[in-house]
Amino acid sequence: MQVSALQTSAGRKYSLKMSRVGDLESFADDATGHAVTFKYLRSTRLMSSRFDSPCNSARVFAYDDFGRLTRTVAPTGHLSGLRFNLTSEGGAVHLSGDDEESAVLRMGDRRVDFAGGASVAVDADKSIRGESPWGQSVEISTVSHPVIGGVMASSFPMPASRRVYLGSNLVSEAEWTYTVAKNGHNGNLMGMKKALRVNGGSDQLLAVHFDRLQRREVFYKGKKQILEIRYVNSHYSRRANEKILYIRMYTFPADMTA
Repeated sequence: MQVSALQTSAGRKYSLKMSRVGDLESFADDATGHAVTFKYLRSTRLMSSRFDSPCNSARVFAYDDFGRLTRTVAPTGHLSGLRFNLTSEGGAVHLSGDDEESAVLRMGDRRVDFAGGASVAVDADKSIRGESPWGQSVEISTVSHPVIGGVMASSFPMPASRRVYLGSNLVSEAEWTYTVAKNGHNGNLMGMKKALRVNGGSDQLLAVHFDRLQRREVFYKGKKQILEIRYVNSHYSRRANEKILYIRMYTFPADMTA
């Protein structure tokens, strides 16, 4: 049995047409009449074209023997080509269009270099460093997940800080700190607090308190409570019936929001 229709929680309906092998052939909005039709290569089942109505625009795709995209034709007729090269130093992707050709990116083990001089690198601890050709760099450091213990904690890193440099000069810094509350008798998780401080300040700019027992999250600006979210089930529950019970926002006069 194959899907033939979808309906959102707001009541909007969509019609679908699937091929015998399960490929999506068309997708239509019943309210507006807008439809998208897809065609595929029989041998590889890769998409060969996409047609949008009622604007009557089409895109065409071509691939190499390894199934990699090598050429696209836009609705305007603009032709773009992709060329791949794999060496001992990593991979490279070249994009060509009209009479121009440029290397879009080069991929090493943990680093990607873009055309124009920008680059992004990922360290072993999942921290990220991005560099621009005009000398600006952004560093995002991480910490092991404060709730997940043991070896798995490092597999789910959390952002710890973001630093922006111009050359060697630090121009902006934001830091997240995490505090876990546990039951003193059995060690069960009671909640977690994360606080944001900016440019080395001692006062927290923003804080989020999660209370597992009361199933709520409370947001603070400075020391003032600005938002509360309550949940039907535990915030960490993965059950399908998990829902937000209510959201409460707090407002203050202009001279009290600091």
